[in-house]
Amino acid sequence: MQSNLGENDIGLHSTKHAAKVSTLVIDNRFGSALDGIKSYSHLIVIFHMHKVGRTKGLKIHPRGRKEITKVGLFATRSPYRPNPLGLTVVELLERHRNVVKVKGLDAVNGTPTLDIKPYTHADVKRKIRTPKWTRLFE
Repeated sequence: MQSNLGENDIGLHSTKHAAKVSTLVIDNRFGSALDGIKSYSHLIVIFHMHKVGRTKGLKIHPRGRKEITKVGLFATRSPYRPNPLGLTVVELLERHRNVVKVKGLDAVNGTPTLDIKPYTHADVKRKIRTPKWTRLFE
């Protein structure tokens, strides 16, 4: 996968990178698995955050902000996880053979793509609940 983000951008919220255009280069063996993908406007990209260090603890300050009370790691979007998997919904711009161009991917250059799934109406959720501190970053 090719991306416009640098290594120092690890851990930044995906909304910061909503306008970034990235290129996913899929192994030629799986090129035909992309057939029909252009029918979708958005995709879910699952990737291995291979440059992220070890988990920094089971409770952390969200976004590293000391003024926010510590919460459990799984209540955050921190990249420092027991299994460093990333998941982002991206806009599909184009596909040519085994190359997919997307917008909004928050991964660093060279990040291994594990899977791509179509984003469908079943994925859209209404009336979600989030903690107050998450709205500080919108």
